[in-house]
Amino acid sequence: TPEDDLVGFEAAGSVLAGCGDAGALIPPFDYHVLGNAGDDPAITVHVYGGDMDWCHAYLPQADGQFRRERKALGFTA
Repeated sequence: TPEDDLVGFEAAGSVLAGCGDAGALIPPFDYHVLGNAGDDPAITVHVYGGDMDWCHAYLPQADGQFRRERKALGFTA
């Protein structure tokens, strides 16, 4: 049901990364928010240890919760 896809998150810290920095996410802390501190375009590279054909995106809701949405992943040429 849609209610099962509503979740809340609790901030557990933050990392301010600069140009050329790298980091890692280890379950269960495998969700994250990316933001660009400047006005210039930013590029992030994500490297995973296996094939992934889907992931979850969490869309903010008016009540402060997030709606989980499954997203298909693929390659483009």
